[in-house]
Formats: sequence, structure tokens, C-alpha cells
Amino acid sequence: MASKKKRLVHLLITLDLFPAPIRMHSYVICSEKNERQIMEGVGNRMMEEVEKQGGSIQLPIILSTKLDTGADVVQSILDEYYPEARKHFDNVKDFHLTMWMMGTDVPADKKLMELH
Repeated sequence: MASKKKRLVHLLITLDLFPAPIRMHSYVICSEKNERQIMEGVGNRMMEEVEKQGGSIQLPIILSTKLDTGADVVQSILDEYYPEARKHFDNVKDFHLTMWMMGTDVPADKKLMELH
């Protein structure tokens, strides 16, 4: 019996760390079937990560966008700032997560926010 190929979706999840001029972004590749659960889990993990690093979130604002287009924009930004992430994009079978922080004054952050 031939196995059914999973449909993978690309997500951009952003946690605004207001009033700090920083945002945490996550690029997720996951099975469409588990998209909602993974999106919620990544959002929770992002908040935990900020708190673990001693930060505080006064007004938790989480944006999540399915990237029907725009995955190439996120990947090119990651290539520029975190090139080690690239080697994982093409080999994803079930799940990929890259999480990072950027200042709100960084031009790449503005490009990411335009995708939401």
C-alpha cells in the first residue's frame, strides 16, 4: 500500500514583547493535520522561553500566519541572520521550528511583520 504524502504548511508566529523594542519570531513547518495544535504549542513555548531568559510579557500579543506565499521571504531572512537553519528546510518530514528574536528597528523584522 502506497503511503500518503503529508501536506506540510509553513507558519510565521510572532510574539510582540511590548514595551521592549523586540519581537520573537518562529518559523514552523508542520503537517497541515496538526497545524492548530502546533501553532498553540509554539506560542506557549515562545512565552516560556522569554520568561526563562528573564523577560516579562506585559501584554501578550501573538500573531500567527499561514504562509501560502512568503515562506521564501522568511527563509531568506533566516539565511542572512541564522544560516545554520537552512540545512533543515529541505529535509522536513513532519516538523521544523526555528525561533529567534529581532529588534523592531531591524529592516528584516519589518519584512516579517508585513507577512502577517
